[in-house]
Amino acid sequence: MIRGISTKWMLGVLLSLALPLMGFAWYARDQVTAPRADEVVRFHLLGTAADLSNRLYAELVQGQEDAKVLASVPVIGWFAANSNGKDRGTFLQHVEGVLNGMVKTSGIYSRIFVLGTDGSVIAWNTSTKEGRRLTQDQVEEAESF
Repeated sequence: MIRGISTKWMLGVLLSLALPLMGFAWYARDQVTAPRADEVVRFHLLGTAADLSNRLYAELVQGQEDAKVLASVPVIGWFAANSNGKDRGTFLQHVEGVLNGMVKTSGIYSRIFVLGTDGSVIAWNTSTKEGRRLTQDQVEEAESF
């Protein structure tokens, strides 16, 4: 076994220093750090939720502003108000052009609809934000609204 007094002395000093440090490390990990980990996670989740809600609110406000802009275009307002007018067919391409331009420039929307006074869909964009024409399935889906 251990025979030298200096070896025994070194082991005694090492154990007297190592055991309290190991005990303190265990206490700090289990009693201090673990409860704080939940608080840290909760804090970060609340921060992330607040950031996402602010971003969602900003997008909703932007959507409302875009709808106001489109509603203020005289041709679209006239087109929506005169759902039984015989001149609507001549203005349909112009209205679709305005809607296509809004889809292309915004980069947010994929579909924009114009509703008549009775709430039915009377016009919609005919191209995607990349400028491609909508497929027949997409047009039929828009017509079914």
